[in-house]
Amino acid sequence: MPKTPAIDLQQHFGTIWPVHVEHFTELLIRLRQAFAGDLDLMLILAIIGSRTLPCRRVNSFTLDEFIETRRELPPEPINLQSIAECSGIPRETVRRKLQQMEGLGWISKDDQGHYAATAKASQDLVGQTQASLDYLKALFDPKKSIWPQSHRVHREKLMCWKANAHHLLGEPGLICSSLKHLCDLCVSVA
Repeated sequence: MPKTPAIDLQQHFGTIWPVHVEHFTELLIRLRQAFAGDLDLMLILAIIGSRTLPCRRVNSFTLDEFIETRRELPPEPINLQSIAECSGIPRETVRRKLQQMEGLGWISKDDQGHYAATAKASQDLVGQTQASLDYLKALFDPKKSIWPQSHRVHREKLMCWKANAHHLLGEPGLICSSLKHLCDLCVSVA
């Protein structure tokens, strides 16, 4: 099979960047509002959620399947120290935020000190899940983006974008990591 030419991110920067910035900013604003201005709280919950139902176990699910299945699959363990190391947030701050989320019913802690996101978190934050989906839709809206309709070409360009994202956005960084994660997600469905 002939290889699809790689997309030149620098050449298409003016198309990609504005769509991303506009919608990523909207997403962050909605998340900040939902978490009472505490994006560290959101980040900690996202880290726990990524272990509660890792992407590699759900990469072919619809949203409904994801919500239903998350109750059936056991989470991968993550503890306070791992969360602190992963997030870069001081351990004591993580501890306080974990207590706060336990009080809200958003996470549970087992006897070994491992945390998992709860169904209540999914229910309480359904608006933020929708905001995340809106962000993803905006990035791949054919009226706003450079992505062609062909799934094969779409996938190749996403893979290239993921591989080269650090050239445009710097490494490491939240935006770069978010774009790489987004590309992983989209490549799996393309």
